[in-house]
Amino acid sequence: NNICTVSMVDQNSPYNSYCQPSFEPPEGCVCETITQVAEEGELAGYVEASKVFYGRGAIQLSWNYNYIRASYALTGAPETFCQNPEMVATNELYAWGSGISKIAISYAERISSNLLC
Repeated sequence: NNICTVSMVDQNSPYNSYCQPSFEPPEGCVCETITQVAEEGELAGYVEASKVFYGRGAIQLSWNYNYIRASYALTGAPETFCQNPEMVATNELYAWGSGISKIAISYAERISSNLLC
């Protein structure tokens, strides 16, 4: 029975994993400073998952710059997944679509970089 006794956000330390602050719209979703949900009680040490750009979807979509790309590709609007990253986990169209768009974008970038050589 493993129990975590120290959180990454203990004592309101900011949590900025999976968010590259140098990428802002249109290159990436804005990085918010995320702190623990509560200082005491059951939720102490936990962060609100709906604000974190960690891996979600059929092919783990991670990082703020990938969320904005998938949002453009699947919804036509950058703010859809930036404002609600959980949609990639809770909507099967977006879960699978984000994986397919990630592959397509990666493939297109490789082709265009080869054309420049």
